[in-house]
Amino acid sequence: MMILYTAGPVGHSLKVMIAAAEKGLLLACSPVETLDLEHYRAPLAMLTPTGGLPVLVDDELVLTESSIINEYLDESREGPALMPTAAQARWRARTWFKFVNEDLAPAVSILAWREWGLPALSASRRERLRTAVESIEAIERRAHWRQALDGFLPAQHETAEAKIATVLDLVEQQLADGDHLAGPAFSLADIDALPFIEPLRRLRPALIAAHPRTDTWIDRILERPAVAATWSGYRDDRWVPGPELIRWG
Repeated sequence: MMILYTAGPVGHSLKVMIAAAEKGLLLACSPVETLDLEHYRAPLAMLTPTGGLPVLVDDELVLTESSIINEYLDESREGPALMPTAAQARWRARTWFKFVNEDLAPAVSILAWREWGLPALSASRRERLRTAVESIEAIERRAHWRQALDGFLPAQHETAEAKIATVLDLVEQQLADGDHLAGPAFSLADIDALPFIEPLRRLRPALIAAHPRTDTWIDRILERPAVAATWSGYRDDRWVPGPELIRWG
């Protein structure tokens, strides 16, 4: 059986959990205590040197990067096809992967950590984490966690807000031509984006209200049985900062 090391039903980990559910796959999910920095220590650190989650182990094969994991699951296992077959639609799906992974995900992560994750930590837990962060070997990742524990810089907040608005404008424009992001059918593009757009209903409700097609799209995807079942364990306070701005749990 495949093993998925996961931060839980949130963010990139949630993307893979949804894709597996849509394919009807049984994954042995191994939860990682990200606030204990387990993903930076052996034995998990041997599988994910960057500290990024999720990680999929399929026999001798170790895969990181959630969008790549999802394509691997789609191509290597039976079940409904989750990537479009038409060349243009496949290109569009992979373009959405790039927008999500490089722009939307880190931006939402910063806001969600600042407004939900960090306030949920007690003062003592925060100080224990601040001490533990100093044991992270990679200098840039250690610096990122220090910034996160300080709530990030105002300039980072502003950049995050701008990137979220830009991506939502692109989503709204795409949905003017149909019900899904990469073509007429549900695909990995929708799975990729949902875990980072749905939380904006609470993080930035006015922004979602200004994008009505996006708001309707959220409901449409959440109504899918596999998505609803996987989403049932989601909690806003599960968000954590990652090892760097475009790689996180």
